[in-house]
Amino acid sequence: MKQVYMLVLTLLFFLMLLIPSFGGGGGQLVFAIFVGLAGWAMFRYIRWFKNLAFSVNELLPLLRTNPDQYIEETRKIMKTKHPKSVRTMLTLNIAVAYMEKGEYQEAKNTLLTIINHSLTKSNASVFFLNLTYVYIQLGESEEAMEYIQKYKKKFLNLPMGGSIPRLNMVINIFEHMEKGEWEDAKASMEEVQISWSEKVEGVDFSILQNRLDQHFNTSPTEIISSPDVAD
Repeated sequence: MKQVYMLVLTLLFFLMLLIPSFGGGGGQLVFAIFVGLAGWAMFRYIRWFKNLAFSVNELLPLLRTNPDQYIEETRKIMKTKHPKSVRTMLTLNIAVAYMEKGEYQEAKNTLLTIINHSLTKSNASVFFLNLTYVYIQLGESEEAMEYIQKYKKKFLNLPMGGSIPRLNMVINIFEHMEKGEWEDAKASMEEVQISWSEKVEGVDFSILQNRLDQHFNTSPTEIISSPDVAD
């Protein structure tokens, strides 16, 4: 649909160039054609976009209740030819569904199919935020820290709706751990447990909680045993 819209706009541009060449009734006719085609193109584009948005939004509840069906239905939508920006959005949604299922390798594979040059600025930040989260869940700490160092400011500048605040908190806790700031990580996790007790699509703190439990359970033993080693 976007291609049809651009074709019509190109035609309209050439018609505008031709209008001065016509006089009297001829010029008025060309102008009338111009206005009619512009209205038709805009109507078609708006109707296409509204239908697409309705189809995508109608599926969103399935992310929590039935992510497998969500993936299947979204892929059906993608069988129709869409602009790259739309396909990118749909692919990101499919990756979130895999995240919801806990299938992080599949989520990673899905995210990596997205071509970087098809990402808008906001989509790029969401893309790297989700990819960083997936790397954390897969235990690929080096890759996760690389993206955190490069994109953290952009993550924090995203509109704080939906799961974005939770994803940013996962990254915040993980970064504290990687830097050895365990007390800060613990404090942030306590904040999570107070503020966000409800489940959020695609966001799981359990791997970080397990690391915290391991660290604070073993630390006292390590502290006590160190003087014995010195003796």
